[in-house]
Amino acid sequence: MTPEEAYDRLVGQLTARPGVASGRMMASDGLRLGDKYFAMLHKGDLVVKLPAARVQELVGRGAGGQLTSGRRVMREWFTAPLDGPEDWRGLADEALAYARELAAG
Repeated sequence: MTPEEAYDRLVGQLTARPGVASGRMMASDGLRLGDKYFAMLHKGDLVVKLPAARVQELVGRGAGGQLTSGRRVMREWFTAPLDGPEDWRGLADEALAYARELAAG
């Protein structure tokens, strides 16, 4: 399965949930809750928004990396390869839960 196919499957599963929609973010396909994006496919990796401490934990275990934009490291955005140790569905569910937490204030 290609990253695009895996991501499309994920989009189908998550957009069935209340408040979740797909759209474009940073020239990539993204998933959002309201107007806040929490996941996207970027250069063949799943990129999810998680608390900075969780991102550091995952990076420290070698599960993936942090998203960069130019020279800027995006501390709350984790990149996971399809063949990496982390399950994309689990990461996306975790990112959605974090988005809901942020939306609740």
